[in-house]
Amino acid sequence: MPKMVDFENLSSFYSIKWRNNLVLEEKDSEYQKIIISFNEKIGKTLFLDDVLQICEADVENYNIGLSEKLMEHLSLKFDKIDLLVIGGGDGFLTEFLLNSYKNINSITVVELDKDVISLVNKHFRNNVNVFDNNKVQLKITSGDTYVEECINNNVLFHGIIIDCTDYTNDINNPANVLFSKNFYNNLNKILITNGYLTQQFDTIDTLSTNIDGKYKLRYPKIDIFDEYHFENVNCFSYGSPTYMLHLIKN
Repeated sequence: MPKMVDFENLSSFYSIKWRNNLVLEEKDSEYQKIIISFNEKIGKTLFLDDVLQICEADVENYNIGLSEKLMEHLSLKFDKIDLLVIGGGDGFLTEFLLNSYKNINSITVVELDKDVISLVNKHFRNNVNVFDNNKVQLKITSGDTYVEECINNNVLFHGIIIDCTDYTNDINNPANVLFSKNFYNNLNKILITNGYLTQQFDTIDTLSTNIDGKYKLRYPKIDIFDEYHFENVNCFSYGSPTYMLHLIKN
């Protein structure tokens, strides 16, 4: 008998429940619980530890939010662009970038969990691997480890996109290191001058407001970059806008 499950996304400001999701496959990987399911309203979905990551209905809006401003900025500065994507093992962002921007020279994708890649390819792409492209290098490792390797080997990028799971209060969450001050310092070291970084945040929970009403990070300090701003992107499947942090190294 098919397995049906309900999922609820929660924050301090909203709650949204997706009912009657047909489970296509479920697996406990080394790092997280992975569920691929189908919902009549939002199509095929990827849940990690019961939190919605992508769905067919919203994936294009999400990819535009992560990449459009970054690519507009970089395309004005450089003829050919080398990108680093941290996270994004589902491959949808990489697929979107390759199809949308001919001036991309290379994309390096750093994904911790190889099971995310294989399950998404199986259920969303009939086992076609988007990373099998001569412009793409796939690294199965943690984002902070790879960035340190880049520093040691003098590897630089024009743009960096962080498409990882959300920060939590769980000290065992492997994504938390990607929100640390040390990590931002290291990212700054591997961005060339006029480089651009975009990072996704789950909800406004991650942000606080200062006295002039503008958003800023509760953590960490990002004044190591010359310019930053926030943008919200409407992805209705999350029940609330998702927020993009844009950082520029002048």
